Amino acid sequence: MAMVGGFISVFYVFHYMQVLSYSLGAYYEMQDLVSANSINATSSMLSMLAGSSSIKLALYLTYVMLPFALVMLVIGVLWFFAKAYSKLTGSVLLLTSVMYLLITAVLENNFVFHSSLLGLAAVCMGGALALVASTHALGVFSGSLFAASDKAEVRRRTVQIGIDPEIPYTNMQVLSNKLMGRLGGEIKILDMHFDVAALDNLIRLMSKNANRYSRIDVLSKKDRLGAEFAASYRDFKAELLSRHVEFDLRVLDEDDASKQHERFLLDGNEAYKIPPLNIINRKSEHITSVNRDDAARRFDELWSRAIKFENIK
Repeated sequence: MAMVGGFISVFYVFHYMQVLSYSLGAYYEMQDLVSANSINATSSMLSMLAGSSSIKLALYLTYVMLPFALVMLVIGVLWFFAKAYSKLTGSVLLLTSVMYLLITAVLENNFVFHSSLLGLAAVCMGGALALVASTHALGVFSGSLFAASDKAEVRRRTVQIGIDPEIPYTNMQVLSNKLMGRLGGEIKILDMHFDVAALDNLIRLMSKNANRYSRIDVLSKKDRLGAEFAASYRDFKAELLSRHVEFDLRVLDEDDASKQHERFLLDGNEAYKIPPLNIINRKSEHITSVNRDDAARRFDELWSRAIKFENIK
């Protein structure tokens, strides 16, 4: 589009130059005839001859217009053949196409070059194509920049969070802000020793950020999921549901439970290796980021074989 627009623009600039040059030449010829033959010019003739100054100004405008059209053509050729895309060339193409269209509007508004809308549309076609190409290109570049920015943000958030067992209360505040505050949407937790204390810590960790989550899925072994846990589980699930957060707990298959040792906490963008939730603020460990795709793949694999807690007898 940029290259075709450049070709059309250059063609019509030379078209303007040709028409205006012929018109200016005709005016000069008329002036020479009047002077050479000592013709007494009528008022209408004088008015017509005075129009030569405006024709000259219009011709000068086409000289200004030509570089813009040439730049549009050059950028279009570079993009088409050399694939030399950049935000700079997109910005330059946008500026030159706008300037071309503005000068075209001035010329068409003050001189009758084309008597039909079709002819006017053909003149504006070159600048319009270049304008559309430049805005599309800048949109793509901006999208790439945003994607790069998002990746950089993810890299910045790939940090270790230290836990000092001497300050358990402060640890909960830090984990709430630096860990749970970064997560959102659907949360998945794999913790083999999930129990009542884990429920208590989880509600404390998410209390400041509950509106960020839509669902929480937990995978655990069944050895700590007794009658006391069942009562707390029902209250916990009902409370989260009142906050419009779904909660589901599944019990690992015995074979999977015996082989699984690492604990994960993840959302749609990030995953972390964590200590047991029931002592997450008291265990001297570091919470570290891990590969999210690998963690999600492992979680989904175990989830598919796990049994819903409500179905455990």
